Amino acid sequence: MLENRIVDSFGRPLEYLRLSVTDRCNLRCFYCMPDERMKFLPKKELLSYEELGFVINELVGLGIKKLRITGGEPFVRRNMIGFLKGIVESHPELELGITSNGVLLGKHIKELKAIGIQKINLSLDSFDPSRFLRITARDDFQKVYGCLLDLIESGFQVKINCVVMKGVNDHEIPDFAEFARTFPVSIRFIEEMPFNGHGKQRGFLSYGQIKSILEEKYGTLDLQQAEISSSSFDFAPSGFEGSIGIIPAYTRSFCGSCNRIRISATGQMKTCLYGKNVLDLRGLIRSGKREEIKHMIINKYKVKEENGLQAEKGSELVSMSMIGG
Repeated sequence: MLENRIVDSFGRPLEYLRLSVTDRCNLRCFYCMPDERMKFLPKKELLSYEELGFVINELVGLGIKKLRITGGEPFVRRNMIGFLKGIVESHPELELGITSNGVLLGKHIKELKAIGIQKINLSLDSFDPSRFLRITARDDFQKVYGCLLDLIESGFQVKINCVVMKGVNDHEIPDFAEFARTFPVSIRFIEEMPFNGHGKQRGFLSYGQIKSILEEKYGTLDLQQAEISSSSFDFAPSGFEGSIGIIPAYTRSFCGSCNRIRISATGQMKTCLYGKNVLDLRGLIRSGKREEIKHMIINKYKVKEENGLQAEKGSELVSMSMIGG
């Protein structure tokens, strides 16, 4: 009898799918891509919308409760709204969210609201237009900031993902925190990861260093109660409309409670962001082995590494845009 849920080798249930729909992006953030010579994949190598829908259906059947659409930048792919609408119609029980850089998202806010999507993670690493340009190599700050304000005004649940880099934007940590004092958003400061195509961080700041900067301004910060599987350690200083949090993405102190399945736009299912344990779903789908996929997914997670530090050993660290953010 086929099991109806995915449980990893350490007894942890997997209930959260992060699904990339494209490797393409309209920004060129230096911590995510190697340089302007980035070569994107031809369309035929990406999962089609029908194949993406099939993967979602299979994983919902295995107990997935939460789905986040990522990229690259999801909205560079044509008819993304139609795809999202189809997910909501087929699986209204799913907790559906989107991660976007906000450059193109702004013009879709009313459509997203009509579909019923509420959770948006917006990637933004600076409130300074010139620094935004330096980080992203694109002069699109006003579009992103305008999108952010429109999302807040429209009542979306907004999380701002800010990758913190020493000597680049670390002095803006208090500015981001203050934004959460005024607006009901969650600011998440993220440790820089070595997924830029070079495998080296430019200016790494740890969870502890980021927290120390925040406590210099706000005093001792007490952890809020969070979901056991949350990757963010969150705080809500007195008088804040929103909250602030830190994601130890490189030091990886949250691995013990990880409940994520990560699938790239090419259908490569990674059991860990840092690891090389991969299942080629695209190959299985296109070779006519759809009926075997559930069983193979379940078995793949039975040999999952305990944490990202173990998974990283012997792995090649590539561009985040290739993996799926």
